Amino acid sequence: MQLYLLELGDFKIPSYGFFIAVGLILCIITLKFLIKKSNMPDALFEAYFTAGLIGIVIGFLFAALFQDFYNCLATGTFRLFGGLTVMGGLIGGATGFILYVLLVMRNKKVKQAFWDIADFAAACICIAHCLGRIGCFMGGCCYGMEEDGFLSVVFKYGEGAGVPRLPTQLFEALFLFMMFLFFVAYNLRKTKRGYGIGIYAIAYGIWRFLIEFLRDDYRGGVDGSLLSPSQIQSIIFIIVGIAVIVGVYFFTKKGLIVEKLDWSEELQIEADARAEKLAEKQKLREEKANATSYEEYNDAVDTAEKESATPDENVDNLQTNNE
Repeated sequence: MQLYLLELGDFKIPSYGFFIAVGLILCIITLKFLIKKSNMPDALFEAYFTAGLIGIVIGFLFAALFQDFYNCLATGTFRLFGGLTVMGGLIGGATGFILYVLLVMRNKKVKQAFWDIADFAAACICIAHCLGRIGCFMGGCCYGMEEDGFLSVVFKYGEGAGVPRLPTQLFEALFLFMMFLFFVAYNLRKTKRGYGIGIYAIAYGIWRFLIEFLRDDYRGGVDGSLLSPSQIQSIIFIIVGIAVIVGVYFFTKKGLIVEKLDWSEELQIEADARAEKLAEKQKLREEKANATSYEEYNDAVDTAEKESATPDENVDNLQTNNE
């Protein structure tokens, strides 16, 4: 446990922020990996990367607002950014992501790929959340109840420091890592689209509902309530997950969700573009080898750059309407 991974005078790297950053990086790498392994065009990653960034920003805002709301119920005073709640972040992030896809993306085929990306997102969310929980452990927040057992730890920091407690952060990190491995394998072998994100919502909703009984940190809410705010949200998660699975099944049967998208044309365009760039590089190398002077070599480079200065059709084809 360490609040700061590095301290050099006034320069400090908070452990929590570091693990959040690493989690987001692994989230991006996972999305890129799954798109590649699923034989989808690289430009699809670029098309959804912006949607992901929008979702992350809105997710952090909702994570703060949800916690502020619960704090206000308990204290009667509203204070902006008085804490963060993961459940609020997931709800806000998903909402922002979906709205961006519906309202901003214009290419119909890219929109249809939403269900594949949503399934990939289940793995991405799990690995990012896993690293975030490790950050919680390092900082001493989100701790468990007092328990003097072989699994207990004594936190150095936070309101729960000084007594043996269950490290619920590590329990959840382990669960999320196992979920991450499951969803990576699921996405590489799946034959049906759209069910992964529903499975995630149900599984995490059940887990979070149960782990809340072991938590002992302040999470907002009203005194005397039988359920914590996160447990109420967990129930909503489970209901939404079931609704998604039922809805995907129904809409697939009706033909409103395509069972499998054919990306052969887009993949061929990208392959041709890569081959063209390789040919340009080879031509430039030959020009360099045959150049008799520095000026002649510079002229060859300028010519090659002008010939290759054409718009990237891969991204354009996925960002514009294909009607």
